[in-house]
Amino acid sequence: MSLALSTLLFEWRRYMAAVMALEKGELKASVAAEPTQALALLASEPFAAVVMAVNLPGMNAFELCAQMQALPACAHTPVLFVTPLADFEPHSHPEVLGENDAIAAPYLLIELALKAVTAVERAKLRK
Repeated sequence: MSLALSTLLFEWRRYMAAVMALEKGELKASVAAEPTQALALLASEPFAAVVMAVNLPGMNAFELCAQMQALPACAHTPVLFVTPLADFEPHSHPEVLGENDAIAAPYLLIELALKAVTAVERAKLRK
């Protein structure tokens, strides 16, 4: 299983550090540069979890999450929304947050990895 990671969230150095942190959690990180590319990746292979920024160009994370979860292979794939510290929006969408989680940016890289691994393990327990 892989973990999809949106590059929209990170500037280059932060992005590389996040990929390395996720891989230390034994999650292979795949990268999508835009929402349509993420959907194509999600449709082509199974992912253990998805990490995405709330503010995406052309499509917000909640629209992307709904489209993602409409894919049969992704119906129960956990999503970790990355949001600015002051942004309450992810928490105001309980129908989307549900089994998913949110993390406020800036965050510690170990926190990102731990939340991602926890999301994957919770999903395994639900099966």
